[in-house]
Amino acid sequence: MRRTIRALVLTATMMILTTATVSPATAVPASQAYYTWLDCPAGTSNAVRIDDASTFVDYQGRAFASFGGQVFPCKSPQLDQDAWGMAAYRVDSAYGTPIPYKFDNLFSGHYTGAVRIRPGVRAVCVIADETTRLGCVSISWVDTDGVLLPVVGGPVPVDSPLVAAPAVTNMLMNPGPIGPGCVLCP
Repeated sequence: MRRTIRALVLTATMMILTTATVSPATAVPASQAYYTWLDCPAGTSNAVRIDDASTFVDYQGRAFASFGGQVFPCKSPQLDQDAWGMAAYRVDSAYGTPIPYKFDNLFSGHYTGAVRIRPGVRAVCVIADETTRLGCVSISWVDTDGVLLPVVGGPVPVDSPLVAAPAVTNMLMNPGPIGPGCVLCP
């Protein structure tokens, strides 16, 4: 009986010591997936109808421009990574955010999307790729008690010099934070 107890204690002690001395496993990065712009056949193009354009400031004080409407792709999106986007335009530069056509493997054509905007942004567009603008609105900034707040203006032509810069877009899918500090991560 003492032998059995001694063996159990020794086994438990070895397991504890082994666990404490083994270095933690290093995470193996998952393969990265990227959104792709929808490749339109020659002679076709994407189109968009903007039904609603607004701005909002989130709880952290970050400003966003938000659009809602309908997107008419040049062909039916087949892949989950097929994307359109939203872009914010400054005087001499632009940046974009990709938005997938399909959500949970469905495509209805109706969309909502938002892009973060900072003071200096003068227009926001729905884009088919970094240089193809589908619909745009102007953004102005109003000083309210020392805080600059964005306001949506009127439509801007897609060929306006105001939105001429290519919209540099990070096409990495889910580029947000990962790991134990990310509450929304799988």
